[in-house]
Amino acid sequence: MTPSLPIILERARSILRNAINRVIKETALPAYLVEGILLDLLADVRAQKAAEIAVEYEDALKLIPPPAAPVPAPEQTDTDTESEA
Repeated sequence: MTPSLPIILERARSILRNAINRVIKETALPAYLVEGILLDLLADVRAQKAAEIAVEYEDALKLIPPPAAPVPAPEQTDTDTESEA
């Protein structure tokens, strides 16, 4: 059985938190430098998200049928305009 979305998200959050803590421990970088790295990574993730949304939008547009061609109005003849007068 596939785990639910909240379980998947919590697992991903835990994996990321552990990786960040490991990097902090291994590099002994101060928090302000780690924050800069994380902000840079967040920008990368946001760019990837935007690209994914653009692809999904383009795919969704392909599912929408094109609009029907407009039906031309019938042409009026001289007799039509004379009877209206």
